Amino acid sequence: MSQWVSNLTWRWTPSHGRYAYPPAVRAALDSDREAAITHLIIAVRDSPGVLDAKRVWLAKRAPQVFRRMLIPQRHRCRWAGVMALSHFARAKADARIDRTFKECINDPDPLVRKIAAYELGPWIFPDRPETAARLLRIALNDPVADVRRDASRRIAMTDISNDHEYVSALLQLRTTVDKLAQNDTSIDVRDHASKASRILTRADVLLATTNH
Repeated sequence: MSQWVSNLTWRWTPSHGRYAYPPAVRAALDSDREAAITHLIIAVRDSPGVLDAKRVWLAKRAPQVFRRMLIPQRHRCRWAGVMALSHFARAKADARIDRTFKECINDPDPLVRKIAAYELGPWIFPDRPETAARLLRIALNDPVADVRRDASRRIAMTDISNDHEYVSALLQLRTTVDKLAQNDTSIDVRDHASKASRILTRADVLLATTNH
């Protein structure tokens, strides 16, 4: 399982141009959900362990020819791990995945933040939609345009006929979304925020009708 996760999160690069992963990798991860989630979270967090520190210490003192082999390799495509964790959350909610998404929305890597924002659907926090809305607000205010765009895309893709509690939580974001639609420096962000704004307007009408 560690090797499958490595294939997903370390060897990939964003230059692949698509945010999906091969069916063979998906099947391998699905074959052992528990092990997959454990290894994926380790890869996404990518925090150096005790062994890594010892390898760095040794590499600094080893001959030049051995240093490249000794230096620990960090995962390059942790965003792919975020996407895979979302896949598991769709099938069944998991508190470990919840915690990981809370970390990812503030991650130093904008690609991790971007994918986390895009995957913040109602399946991540099914019993706490207000948490999803809070994290999306952070993403909507992110300094990187791609993160703001994908947070807007997530809202724009919301199925307002279902998940009423999630939709109600998203309505708290209308002011922020409207500001992006009008004033964001990126035309791409403005476009998706405009779509999100229209969705939230329709959702507000629908929920008002339903409540009456």
